[in-house]
Amino acid sequence: MPPIVSKLIQNSNHSFFGRESGITKNDIETIKREGLHKISTGSTESLKRVADYFQTTLDDLIFLNQSHSNNCITFDETESGIKKRLNPLIFDGDAIVSNITGKVLCITTADCAPILLWDKKEKISGAIHSGWRGALNDILETSLDSFENLGSNRQNIIAILGPTISRTVYEVTDEFLTLFKERDKNYSTFFKRDKVLTFDLPNFLIKKLKILGVSKIDFLEHCTFSNSEKYFSHRRATVEGKTEMKRQISAIRV
Repeated sequence: MPPIVSKLIQNSNHSFFGRESGITKNDIETIKREGLHKISTGSTESLKRVADYFQTTLDDLIFLNQSHSNNCITFDETESGIKKRLNPLIFDGDAIVSNITGKVLCITTADCAPILLWDKKEKISGAIHSGWRGALNDILETSLDSFENLGSNRQNIIAILGPTISRTVYEVTDEFLTLFKERDKNYSTFFKRDKVLTFDLPNFLIKKLKILGVSKIDFLEHCTFSNSEKYFSHRRATVEGKTEMKRQISAIRV
């Protein structure tokens, strides 16, 4: 399956990859501990495909050791010693914002939402990993604050929401609903009860982006759970009694 892109930022180098470019969670942790040369052959081949797509090398790929936090890592080309800070190639957080030309910002997902951000005027890129915890705990807010700290105006930011789990298959509990209602009773509109209670993660994120001042939004509407041939899905694997170790990569470059 070829990577998918958004027409809203077709002139920006970005892509949402599928199963053909997956990386294991263990290999993400290995990159942090020991570097790229210690990861599995399969993950190495996936990263090479991503690097080839961006016509660059593995050394220009920047990853996150994700933990469903609201921590956004910011890279500013005017920062003293920034090149040294970009080595290692992986950082603890759930979003990256950068204005450094050539570096490819990568996040990994397997049902959570990958969100790629682009400010053409200021030449700033961003990549966000957001599941329900990150969404509820302000990962969008901290990421947009980082854009502003680099000189961006939220009205100029384009947000692209890539493959994620859709509402029809995202079954949740009443306790889960309560967590959201305790934060804001209006959040209940993103839940629907038929035979089971389900949660609309993508539209919850879209609504939050709009409230936060981002109006240029593209949702690519690919469901990770329902498309087993195209995407990895942690929830699908759980339902099937399997262990989903791989994640698909979404990436953007200034």
